[in-house]
Amino acid sequence: MTGKLGNDIYAAQYLEYFRKLGISTEGITREETSTGIAVITVDENGENSIIIIPGANGRVDAAYIKREEGAYRKRPIFFCSSLRFPWRRCLRRQGRQKPQGLR
Repeated sequence: MTGKLGNDIYAAQYLEYFRKLGISTEGITREETSTGIAVITVDENGENSIIIIPGANGRVDAAYIKREEGAYRKRPIFFCSSLRFPWRRCLRRQGRQKPQGLR
């Protein structure tokens, strides 16, 4: 698995969960920031609001994707904790599509 996590309790919980599932975390980069999270609320009418705190995900950029691209064959899962990772935007800036093998 490739991706970024912060240096907080959420990162520790994610890493422990992945290890229990047998998922290699060798490609996870830790950042001196929070792990990305999203808080979802639903009002009485069923309308939702999402508050996104990108944390470590906000530090993923085109250079990071390019640097990790070769690893996708070995680690085809890209982890994004807040589900709002801008990888499409990063790739568009490079004039590229989603890397081969990335899930």
